[in-house]
Amino acid sequence: MQSCIKTNEPCESLEGKWTLLETFDGYVNGGNFRWNQVASWYSTTLQINADSTFVETTTSAGQAPTICNGTIRLQDSTLTMFTNCNTSPLPYKISSRQCSEIILDRRVIEGVIRYKYVR
Repeated sequence: MQSCIKTNEPCESLEGKWTLLETFDGYVNGGNFRWNQVASWYSTTLQINADSTFVETTTSAGQAPTICNGTIRLQDSTLTMFTNCNTSPLPYKISSRQCSEIILDRRVIEGVIRYKYVR
């Protein structure tokens, strides 16, 4: 019997452990208009819990990890993160949401940076 769950179908919950796989910088960093794989010496994981709390852990080779804690608010296609690592809320547009992959868009001065996470 085949499973009826398809990996490209949207999931109701963002709960779980997400790992940053690629970024799309657009105009940022000199105008790189392509998806770039995260370097092997750098990693970011985002653990989203059922109670709308999260822990984001970023590691770079030779440095202690940066751990940010906070809460998220999901409204329509906007995910807003309230974190101890920033004084202002961080709004992201969810441009793609699937069970195994999510793409978050963050508006910055130079345009939009896109973050592709997988679980």
